[in-house]
Amino acid sequence: MNKLRIGQGACLLCCASLMFTLKADMTMTAAKSMPMHAATSQQSSQAGEESYICPMHPHIHQDEHGTCPICGMDLVQTQRTAEQASKIAQAPVKEELLSSSSIVTVKPESLTIMGLKTAKVEKKVFPTQIETYGTVAYNEDTATNFVARTEGWVDKLHTLHEGIRVKKGDTLLDFYSPDLLMAQDGFVVSLKNNFSFGGERQAFFDKVGREKLRLYGLTHEDIEQLAQTGELKQSIPLKANQDGIITEMDVDQGDFVDKGGRFMVIADMRSVWVYANIPEQQIAQLDQTNQVEITSQAFPDLKWQGKIDYVGAALDPSTNMLKVRLLVETPDEKLKPNMRVTAHLHTEAESARLVVPNEAIIPAARNEYRIVKAVTANSFQTVSVKIGRVSQHYTEILSGLEEGEQIVAAGQFLLDAESNLQASLKRL
Repeated sequence: MNKLRIGQGACLLCCASLMFTLKADMTMTAAKSMPMHAATSQQSSQAGEESYICPMHPHIHQDEHGTCPICGMDLVQTQRTAEQASKIAQAPVKEELLSSSSIVTVKPESLTIMGLKTAKVEKKVFPTQIETYGTVAYNEDTATNFVARTEGWVDKLHTLHEGIRVKKGDTLLDFYSPDLLMAQDGFVVSLKNNFSFGGERQAFFDKVGREKLRLYGLTHEDIEQLAQTGELKQSIPLKANQDGIITEMDVDQGDFVDKGGRFMVIADMRSVWVYANIPEQQIAQLDQTNQVEITSQAFPDLKWQGKIDYVGAALDPSTNMLKVRLLVETPDEKLKPNMRVTAHLHTEAESARLVVPNEAIIPAARNEYRIVKAVTANSFQTVSVKIGRVSQHYTEILSGLEEGEQIVAAGQFLLDAESNLQASLKRL
């Protein structure tokens, strides 16, 4: 049957929508006129005792086989008398029955088969760590955008692809530019013409010519060589101004580049940025974070230290998470851009809080949650709770439970569905 293929995910979806669907059905039932109630009662009487009902949404019932319009499960055949059918159609639904749940009793021999596991609601010093996933990016504060200071052509590339490590002073490419060629010629002519003047005038024109060449990207050594030899270079070697790794390559050999166009990016990978997302419930802990530790599956034995560098101004509406940027020191340069890592944000110790295991929480709707409470050894009831902070293993309970109570931490979804089913059937 289809219902055997729905799986736990569908059960969770059905449970989450149960309260809202029942209330909507209650409103529609109450709005019906009396003649329509009588007609429904008459039809139910003619239909006999056979009826079909959705196991997850008991208010969905009809006289012939079909599927639930909410979850798609096959309707299950059941028995009801004409008197019960009349009550379903005519009697108003009590809202308090929909806002509470019934106690479900399970035979002791069935507890093991169902795989039920219980846990105690207790106070613990809330775990002083936020654990989340992050993505590595190069540190833009220590990276250099290597750009063209005048238009021209890439005559020759000495670094052909990304990932190459370069040192300060290494030649990255040879660049041909008519403007640069004219600047060299002007500098050489100026030196010859001003040589006869001497003194301050010669020094002034010499300084102006050198500064112009420097702004075009020539190094001090290149300018000195030009001053001594007077030989113009058709293509000027452009050199790295820092140690690092080429993380982005934007040109190929022979490309024309406009003034301000980027050749490549050189990043110092001895420090990197890690972008991580923090759940809404854990945002308050960021102010108390005093240590950041990064781990990676690529290097399971290594750890890197860091700190919070930037906190986003708004939550992502699609995930309800806040983006933070972590500055991480990587002297070994093993973390690479776009690598997935785990961020451990350690916070200061706090006072004890009422907590339950994360797996005991049943999401019901947006910002609404339920837990199955153990009333006795084999009796259970679903209760609504308000949650606070969430850690790797525990969820803080703000209301709905008391310390010492037993709750179900595994197998609770079936109990939750049955408890709500029984609560709904109380209106019959």
